[in-house]
Amino acid sequence: MKKRILACMIACMLCISMACGAMAETFLYEHPYGFTVTVEMGESYNDEDVINVLKLLELRPWLIHCGYFSLPDYLSGKVDVCTKPNCPIHTVCTGGCHLGCPHHPIKPGTDCKPGFRPHRHAFTSKVVEPTCTKGGYTLHSCVYCKYQFKTNEVDRILHWFGAWTPNGFGTHSASCLRDGCDWISTIDCGKATVVINETEYTFCPVCGDLDDTAMEAVEATAKAVKGETPRGDLVVLAAALENEDILLSVTYEYSGRAENAKKAVIVTLPEEYADYVFTTVDADGVETELDTELTDDGIAFKVDFSETGKVAFIHLTVPAEEATETK
Repeated sequence: MKKRILACMIACMLCISMACGAMAETFLYEHPYGFTVTVEMGESYNDEDVINVLKLLELRPWLIHCGYFSLPDYLSGKVDVCTKPNCPIHTVCTGGCHLGCPHHPIKPGTDCKPGFRPHRHAFTSKVVEPTCTKGGYTLHSCVYCKYQFKTNEVDRILHWFGAWTPNGFGTHSASCLRDGCDWISTIDCGKATVVINETEYTFCPVCGDLDDTAMEAVEATAKAVKGETPRGDLVVLAAALENEDILLSVTYEYSGRAENAKKAVIVTLPEEYADYVFTTVDADGVETELDTELTDDGIAFKVDFSETGKVAFIHLTVPAEEATETK
């Protein structure tokens, strides 16, 4: 019965292909795997020949070259595995006979492995976001087999740490702020030394660890004089000195360490610091007055890390007349 129905279907296809009252030598065949094949039968054939050809193409779809199959070529031994790169069905994957797999061409005449049915890949896609430790990508998986491949690969995004706090043992720690990451990093503190009024101060410019106490973080913003700001986060720390003076350290922190910025930035502090005289302090303790500007956002001044090194030291002093009035 099935054979009779198939013969009727073939007759219908052949009738559609008739032209000028003569039967055409080719007809279109909708392959079970979802693509259309132009089949060339030759000059002399019967229904049984067509049935055998259709069975052959269902069992060995790799004999189809770019949607075309020629019975005369097949019978003469000319048919080989198609290798044209634009053919959507020219290869079969030996990892499971995946019809249409562009990655695993097979040798002519290779049959499917037992237990596998040839098929065209049908992919689902899943976006895997990058994490602090692993890169991201789009994962494409065939719904019929285990074949997968990745596209749109991006690098890991690395940890993004919050404020670093001293541990009291020459180290400081910070937690990663990214969603889903609970990593806490602990590393050794750095050391910065400055001499003000013949007194030497040594502290960590990242966490502010100073003689078993901690310098206070100051709210500040910065913008680059030219181009982009240095890598990392701006850290401004303050320590109270004698005579109401203040020691400021300015640096860029990256992964818990002072960054070698080598760029010039405009730093802005809250307006409460506008009453002080700003002087920079070099490695020898020599102080040079620093130009400041009062803006709508606060008191602004320039720091050039290419001159100061990783850490800029700024000494804030009360103007002489104000200090006299206080006394």
